Amino acid sequence: AEGVTDRWEIASVLALLSVGRRSEAMGDLPALRFSLPSERWMVLQRVLRRLATERPLILVLDDLHWGAETLDFVAHLLDEPPPAVGPLLLVGSLDTELTEAAPWLSAAVSALSRAGTVTLVDIPDLDPSSCRQLAELQLGLCPELAEQVAERAAGSPAFTLALVTEWSRRGLLQPSSTGLVLKHSSSLTLGGMD
Repeated sequence: AEGVTDRWEIASVLALLSVGRRSEAMGDLPALRFSLPSERWMVLQRVLRRLATERPLILVLDDLHWGAETLDFVAHLLDEPPPAVGPLLLVGSLDTELTEAAPWLSAAVSALSRAGTVTLVDIPDLDPSSCRQLAELQLGLCPELAEQVAERAAGSPAFTLALVTEWSRRGLLQPSSTGLVLKHSSSLTLGGMD
């Protein structure tokens, strides 16, 4: 909140960042609680506007399929008259397979796509060779394990990353002369990814 001197604005940003959507009183700053999503959106919009005065922004929202409120915030930004924030490129990702199973998600994406400033881009799964390269060259797996992960991931870079991240979190990977390998007799079914 550099350059912000209004104690209520500082308190509202703290409330936005607080777990449970309620801030604790800090010094002479009051404790605030948001009762409506639109109240959070207005605070976030002010923060983005303040940041956009310094330079254009790129806001990346990953896994939009898990957050109806985030999609509502995007719709709120698009509904505001320009410049709601300032120079802003908003990039969002979502699993299109989930839009077929979740009517609310399909409706939200359709509504956003009707906005003149939204471009939907369908990114296909990786081919097996590219998925293997991701696992080996970017994530550091040995060639054999990278091949197995690529086969198991069926072209999904998100699954590849999630699987390797989970293995790493659980301490199941160890370095070898050819790259990371699974410790002991760990298998590809580990990590809760089945």
